[in-house]
Amino acid sequence: MQRLNIILPIIFFFFIFELVAQKSYQIPDGNFRSKLIISYPNLMVGGELDSAAAANFTGILNLQSANISDLDGIQYFSKLPELNINDNKLTFIPQISALKELRYLFVARNQLDTLPDLSELKKIVEIQVQYNNLKEIPPLDGLQELSKFYCNDNHLTYLPDLVNLQKLQVLVIGNNPFQVQPDFSGLKSLIELHVHQTGCDSIQGLSNLKKLQVLYAWNNKIKVLPALDSITDLRILNIYDNQFTDLPYLLNKPFLLYLSITNNYLTFEDIKPLKAMTYFNYFTYIPQKRLKVDDVYVREKESVLLQLDIDTTVSSNSYSWYKMGQKIDVTTKPIKQLSNIQFSDSGFYYLTITNPEFPDFVLKTDSFKVSVNPCVEIIGYTVRTDFIDCSAGFEVNIDDLNYQGACDDVVFQILKNGRIISESDSEPVFSGVASGLYTFQITNNKTCSDKFNFTIDSKSDCDQVFTPNGDGVMDSYFIETKGVVKIYDMSRRLIAELNAPISWDGTTKDGRLAESGLYAIVLSTGEIIQVTIIK
Repeated sequence: MQRLNIILPIIFFFFIFELVAQKSYQIPDGNFRSKLIISYPNLMVGGELDSAAAANFTGILNLQSANISDLDGIQYFSKLPELNINDNKLTFIPQISALKELRYLFVARNQLDTLPDLSELKKIVEIQVQYNNLKEIPPLDGLQELSKFYCNDNHLTYLPDLVNLQKLQVLVIGNNPFQVQPDFSGLKSLIELHVHQTGCDSIQGLSNLKKLQVLYAWNNKIKVLPALDSITDLRILNIYDNQFTDLPYLLNKPFLLYLSITNNYLTFEDIKPLKAMTYFNYFTYIPQKRLKVDDVYVREKESVLLQLDIDTTVSSNSYSWYKMGQKIDVTTKPIKQLSNIQFSDSGFYYLTITNPEFPDFVLKTDSFKVSVNPCVEIIGYTVRTDFIDCSAGFEVNIDDLNYQGACDDVVFQILKNGRIISESDSEPVFSGVASGLYTFQITNNKTCSDKFNFTIDSKSDCDQVFTPNGDGVMDSYFIETKGVVKIYDMSRRLIAELNAPISWDGTTKDGRLAESGLYAIVLSTGEIIQVTIIK
């Protein structure tokens, strides 16, 4: 019996030691541990977590701004209704599926890359995970009590399916680079939606959100939101810094107190009807983005209509036109005609729009450029010269001629020393052209022209001698300069008078063949050419 008495105290000691060991847990994060010791001393025993006390804790666990980086130990708080771990240094959250009574989870402004499985948190009402580094959100479809979800300011490119969140009333997902825009059509209880800074150009399923009261969709790429027309309970609409050219219908929204529509492409036609909504607490529409006008390309001497494509139902607008910063005209419509355009009309223009009902509101367009091109413009060509003989000169072909602007009544011309020596209205082919420096010119019926120079080299075996004997070789002398040509013999007698360009066959004005000898050809320019006839 004495031996039994000794053994029993030993067994009792080990039982008590094991019971104490089971009740305490060493929290690895010193800041987490210190926060519990200071704020929740009843949960700690000897600097360690009393796991039994944690399991029975039903208050709010507020660990905000405690410099915590490891939340290990939170798994013991199985009856915890609210956890606030905002503003710490968490990069992950341990598995919290045991916290089945959790209703509020706040882990905003940490450094979280991922979230744990949330599917067992069937009673969760609100989740806040904004301002972290999250790239994805775990499935939410089992959280049928979820009423508020905040995940803005992360790195999310998509959201999980939202269709089963029938009790969701507040959804804040702004400032995320979504590549796949969420579909909100199943969220028929939604009252507040924040989709600002997501890069969206539309809001999918918006027409189903008949209970919507608050919409923040600023700083996106939205041009129109016709789905808002039929949503009449709207209280707050913040859609500034988008690309709206038309507003949704707002006059059927009697509870709308806050409206921000600045930095869009709205005009007086859009804003004027809103003056009737005198119940606004906050209404801002100034400034608007500069309206866009396309650059204008026109050819010299044509006409062009400068026009701003806006609604003109407000007749009291005034349109001021500026060129290179100087006001050039004021019109009552967003149209200005430029006629018989000259190169001096080139430059940068812009337009301002004012309305007497809005004295502090001035709309302005971007600068747009008016570029005046020549009314005839040669784009490409090849000059081909085919030598015929010393008496007939060259045939000139302007091959691969590509020109723009001139369409009708085009004339092709060859000039020498500024004088036209040959022209054609059918094709750019010219015969009987002598060697020399020339200008090819194309002209249309508006007296517009474009030109280029070319040179025909002389033939070394052709000289100022010809033999008009009918043998087909050097039978004539080609006179290329246009105008009246007078030919004199050595006695200074006028023997012939011709209209050049022409090939002189050696005959005189009375039809006889001139005698052999030296002759002087006086061109219309006054230049004298000496030629020799040999029979």
